[in-house]
Parts: sequence; C-alpha cells; structure tokens
Amino acid sequence: MGWKDLPGLTLPNLAHLQTSAWHLFCVHLDFTMTTIDREGFVERLKQTGIGTQVHYFPVSHQPFYQHRYQINDSQFPGAVEHYRTALSLPMFPSMSDSDIDFVLRQVAENWRAVMKPHSLVA
Repeated sequence: MGWKDLPGLTLPNLAHLQTSAWHLFCVHLDFTMTTIDREGFVERLKQTGIGTQVHYFPVSHQPFYQHRYQINDSQFPGAVEHYRTALSLPMFPSMSDSDIDFVLRQVAENWRAVMKPHSLVA
C-alpha cells in the first residue's frame, strides 16, 4: 500500500510538476481521522528522526497584520485551511534513496498507527 492509498493523507498536486520548484514537499493531513493532532504527529515523526515543519502561517495569524488591519481568519479561509492541514516533509538534494524510503515508510506507518479504526475502512 502506497501513500495514495492512505485515507486522510493528500499528496501535492502533480499537475504542478512542471511549474513548481519543489523546494518543499508539503502533504495535507486530515486530523479529524486520527487520534492525535498535528503536533502529536510531528512529535511521533521526530522520535523516528524525521524533522518536519509547518510553512506559511496565514496572514491572519501574524500579529502585525492583525493589529494594523484588524484582519481575521474568516477573510482568508483558503490560507487557514492550508495551514490547518499542511505539513512539510524532508526534501533536499543530498537525500539518498534509502533516506527517502525511510521517510516514506515512517510517515505511512505512523499515519496508519494514529488512524481512528473507522477511518481505515475503505
């Protein structure tokens, strides 16, 4: 079973393969299907030696814009949804094939491990 078969894990859009610089590999995760939140999943991966990151905090979460322009999340629903579900995984030029395989395996195993039982049913 590959990542495309994991419920609640959405891969980047391959339609952008020719136009993206692919400096980040950002997956989207539906944590309503799991027993933990993103921070818990980040910690699980960290314990296996995999560092992750959340990129691109919505403008509505940045204090300067909140105070200067009185903005809120309702004005940026797409950015807020991206932030809520996004997680950047390791991707860099010196990753070996075995590094890539390790990340693939650990993400899949840890995602399956935190799925609510009813979420695994196809």
